[in-house]
Amino acid sequence: MSARLFLLFHASNDLIKHLLTSQATLAPPPDRLNAAIISLKDARTSYAPRAGATNAQKAAIVEHLVTSADARDRPPTRRRAMESDREERRQLARGAGGSAKKSHTRRLPRAEREREIVQHAVRFFAEVGFSGDTRELARRARITHALLFRYFPSKEALIERVYQEVYLGRWNPYWELLIQDRRLALRERLGRFYHSYAQTILSYEWVRLFMFAGLKGSDLNRRFFALVTERLITPICREIRLDYGLPDFDRAPVLPAELELVWGVNSRIFYFGVRKYIYGMPVPDNLDALIEAELALLFDGIGKTVAHLLGVERRRGHIQKMTKSSVRD
Repeated sequence: MSARLFLLFHASNDLIKHLLTSQATLAPPPDRLNAAIISLKDARTSYAPRAGATNAQKAAIVEHLVTSADARDRPPTRRRAMESDREERRQLARGAGGSAKKSHTRRLPRAEREREIVQHAVRFFAEVGFSGDTRELARRARITHALLFRYFPSKEALIERVYQEVYLGRWNPYWELLIQDRRLALRERLGRFYHSYAQTILSYEWVRLFMFAGLKGSDLNRRFFALVTERLITPICREIRLDYGLPDFDRAPVLPAELELVWGVNSRIFYFGVRKYIYGMPVPDNLDALIEAELALLFDGIGKTVAHLLGVERRRGHIQKMTKSSVRD
């Protein structure tokens, strides 16, 4: 026995592996080993030290749990997949009480089964994050772990499919057309756009997956930010310049500060979802009114602010047009 196991409560998996392979002589108390086994126990196993187990036997259990934790989300080997598949099918065919029951797993066309797995994955990762165990996901989807990896060769491939489903699949091309529809006043265009956009992004799955992706250090957020910047934020900046009689992008390329001003509106709308689905705090019922208030703040000073950033003055005709409009209001 060794001092390496004495530190199990305070060590990361990597440190525990190091301690398990080091040489020392200090034996930890038995209750520490029992607690270590419980704390490191994988959710899909039921390891527990039997009565009378020696410290060496308990240490072997801990070592197995630690070394197997990193491999739990790897695609199974062919032989292990076949064995696991048979065992999981038997488990799926049994009820909670252990009595044999007919399996509820249905045979579906491949495309339909894939959609079903993705839907389960979206809900699962939104709840527990992208570190969630794929075995637990397979259990919730009522399929075997091996079957999951026949549709998606790796966990990363499944996460990519979730990104496509939630962020690209729910993208509305109408937003891009609406922003540039100059038959409508810019204020009306942006009002319609943000109301539609908010209905899409202010959902449990959209908000939580986005936050989990950022915490994971995934590139999903960066890719989506790039998409929104190119197709929504930059076109809005272009339309603002045109509406306020400011130089177009050919004469003066878009400034980072311009982009940030418009991103600020997006961010404040998204924060309603963060408060609700991350912090669990209440949000106002009438979000439409708050979106209109955000647009009022934007239009109250955006023209003057961008003109100042560009070092130019707005065209006189536009100022006159705004004055007449304000008189009518």
